[in-house]
Amino acid sequence: MKKRIGLAGVVSLLLMVRATPARAQAVEMFAGDDAATVDVMFFDYFKDGAGQPSPVLLFHRSRALVDYDIDSSSRRNLPQFGMTNAVSYNPKALRGFAPVVALSITTSTVASKVGLQYARVRPTHTLFGWVVSEPHAHPAIDVFMLGRYVHRITSTVGLFTQLESVSVLPTEADARASFTVRSRLGIDVARWQFGVGADVRRSTGAASAAPANVGVFTRYAF
Repeated sequence: MKKRIGLAGVVSLLLMVRATPARAQAVEMFAGDDAATVDVMFFDYFKDGAGQPSPVLLFHRSRALVDYDIDSSSRRNLPQFGMTNAVSYNPKALRGFAPVVALSITTSTVASKVGLQYARVRPTHTLFGWVVSEPHAHPAIDVFMLGRYVHRITSTVGLFTQLESVSVLPTEADARASFTVRSRLGIDVARWQFGVGADVRRSTGAASAAPANVGVFTRYAF
């Protein structure tokens, strides 16, 4: 397994161990026509000694994917798992922008990354994203963007929309770039959201484009 754990990863782990637990935001189950996923994501500010939010923000995401065409004998389409933990420092003077360190773990790699993050969290909408890369020569640049909006129809029912994009942009000439877009549209009722969605992934230089994974989702916000 390829491992790259530098100073940023060590700092991330130390901060997480010392932090108070963050409040989980949501868990989502998505059943598509090609694969099923379970996605847990939360981000929250650490508390200071007086119990008030500090400028330090913890982000966590765990995501598992199971392909319906799994073939264990030939090791094709095996389940995939990824987890990302990130810590950022968010002073008010930067108006949502913050330096961030992240530790990413997948079924095949472990990598520490540093970069710039933006976070804006409100009761009806969320904007969150970052640009990070590994601190070594010729790294891949990760661009992550998440937009979420709930339009209130009544006091208890709303229209839920979410759009997420994940781009991996290599700096080496022969390496492939990858682009993933996940969209969700549904109804929000008492912390539950459910509806339809699509996950689309593309890579440069691929012989053929993979079809979109279209299906239904159920999401619970904590």
